[in-house]
Amino acid sequence: MTNTNIPKHIAIIPDGNRRWAKEKGLAASLGHKKASEAEKLKKLYLAAKKLKVECITLWGFSTENWKRSETEKKFLFDLFTKLIDSLSSELLEDQISFIHIGRRDRLPKELMSKISTLENQTSSFTEFTLCLALDYGGRDEIVRATNKLLAAGNQVTEESLTSVLDTKDLPDLDLIIRTSGEQRLSGFMPYQSVYAELLFIDKYFPDFSVEDLENAINNFGSRARRFGK
Repeated sequence: MTNTNIPKHIAIIPDGNRRWAKEKGLAASLGHKKASEAEKLKKLYLAAKKLKVECITLWGFSTENWKRSETEKKFLFDLFTKLIDSLSSELLEDQISFIHIGRRDRLPKELMSKISTLENQTSSFTEFTLCLALDYGGRDEIVRATNKLLAAGNQVTEESLTSVLDTKDLPDLDLIIRTSGEQRLSGFMPYQSVYAELLFIDKYFPDFSVEDLENAINNFGSRARRFGK
């Protein structure tokens, strides 16, 4: 890595888990399991941290994913619960802050309890943040934030809205990576991504590697970002 133009905040839309499994003749659940392996995710966020990225966000479950079968949803929530357990000691040891973005009122209580505990335990760490988006939708976030301001009797401005978003403590997105070849954002962080660079990778997330992440960061560094100038 020779590039010095490093994105502060990278988001990954980890698409293609079920298609990865189907192409291998496996149950869809095994695609989700492969994608959420703690060791795989640890390699990715540690690589980002080493390269001086400040935050990496992973979109694990969207507000639209509630339309999936009860069996699949339960499997996913069990995976997320185990993932939090697996990452807790690692994040504390590596002094990495953890935050969740998305609705907090519909996730299973055990999962939400573990998320809140880990957020509290890592809240003092400032060098790097791992953000997990669960029950997250961009429109839903903006609606919730707007209602929060209105309930408090505050005027809705760009500054006030930014201050009550789930991402209020994070920098805006610099780079969004979507795996699987699909070229859309599906409502992910529309407010925070106004000047984000987009990279669509023709590879399912279970096969997404540290090398792919490094290549994405190099690609980002080669782009001219004018911010409307």
